[in-house]
Amino acid sequence: MYSARYQQTDMDDQFVQTLIDPIRESLAFIDLVVFVSINKKHPIQIEDDGIRLNDPTYRSEVDDYLKEI
Repeated sequence: MYSARYQQTDMDDQFVQTLIDPIRESLAFIDLVVFVSINKKHPIQIEDDGIRLNDPTYRSEVDDYLKEI
């Protein structure tokens, strides 16, 4: 949803909305979700592989968003 809202992907918000129910249903089969936040003590570099976004501002905003959940 974040990526669609900020146009960081070719997916639009309407398409993302169609994914919400299937994702909620699939979460019933997940035992553990791990979130590793950005921190200075253990930095993780994102590789520029042409697929992932490697914009530091985008990465930081997503990190902040996930910390709010």
